Amino acid sequence: MQVVVAGKTTSDASKCSPFPPDPNSQQSTVNTVAREITDAGGEALALQVDVRDYENVEILVKQTVEKFGRLDVLVYNSGAIWWSSVEKTPMKRFQLMQRVNPEGLYGAVQACLPHFYKNGEDGKGKGQIVVISPPIVS
Repeated sequence: MQVVVAGKTTSDASKCSPFPPDPNSQQSTVNTVAREITDAGGEALALQVDVRDYENVEILVKQTVEKFGRLDVLVYNSGAIWWSSVEKTPMKRFQLMQRVNPEGLYGAVQACLPHFYKNGEDGKGKGQIVVISPPIVS
């Protein structure tokens, strides 16, 4: 089973202490996830992606399929949140949340679907999508 994880930041996982980091900390990145997978004996491909850029997402999916030969699962874990009232939320922040949360997810699903369709023998496709969204309350 292959997994695509879209992350907005990367860092050097070998310099992360303690390891693994608190998943809610700034030290927890796509590279630390890849390190956890390889330390456990699996294979991982860490790619930096801006989910607001559909071409970036397409490249992520293409490189994943090239490395692993197929795509079975999309895990969408990118999210942007701004804890404030409407009157205290700048339009730029609102637009960022819209670009990352619904638009980024839509683009990731759209980029993965052709590969899911190739997996099914009946032409209906086979794949799974897991969405981990920002919490709705703090």
